[in-house]
Amino acid sequence: MWIRFLSTAKAIVLSSLIISLLGAGSALATTKAPEAVVMDTFNSLISDIEQNRELYRSDPSALYTMVERVLTPAIHVESIATKILGKHARNATPQQRAAFAEEFKKTLLFSYAALLLEYSGQKLVLKPSRVVGEDRVIVNTELASADAKASIPIVFYMSNRGEPTWRARNLEGAGVNFVTTYRATYSQNIERNGLDAVIAELRTKNAQLSQR
Repeated sequence: MWIRFLSTAKAIVLSSLIISLLGAGSALATTKAPEAVVMDTFNSLISDIEQNRELYRSDPSALYTMVERVLTPAIHVESIATKILGKHARNATPQQRAAFAEEFKKTLLFSYAALLLEYSGQKLVLKPSRVVGEDRVIVNTELASADAKASIPIVFYMSNRGEPTWRARNLEGAGVNFVTTYRATYSQNIERNGLDAVIAELRTKNAQLSQR
């Protein structure tokens, strides 16, 4: 969440992983600002991919390891997964919610890893942020093409509510809300087949991707 975007869907997938750029601190005045963490992590990721692109092409597992190490610590996976489950979260057991969150996280990581290899000089540009509460900040950015002739707006909804670190709870890419989009997709599948079946399907797909 700097890659060639072929569709809004790719923008959403990419954006969803950039959201883990959220660092430590419980107060804006005394800790690293969310905007600074976004840019620092962005630059770190790009530096890594540019230095190790060929390694990652031949060894996808190394790429997945890097993506998980860099991105997942600051994504509030549980919160995002619960929002995506929506009404189905109320009837889900704690074990089901945890399993869904884990498999959904893996799905995003695999998707992001594939897209990251396509990076071709895009730049993440900060726009004015908006503080909407003591524990909530909206960070506005644009993902600009290498020639700066095209850009995609990406909005990160960040919070440190009830914890000492800033983590992402939602985002929008190219005007498409991440949580709302995935909620609609999974809700239909859950209503049709049940939550356990959806988790099993995600687990199978992730296992297949991990073998590539």
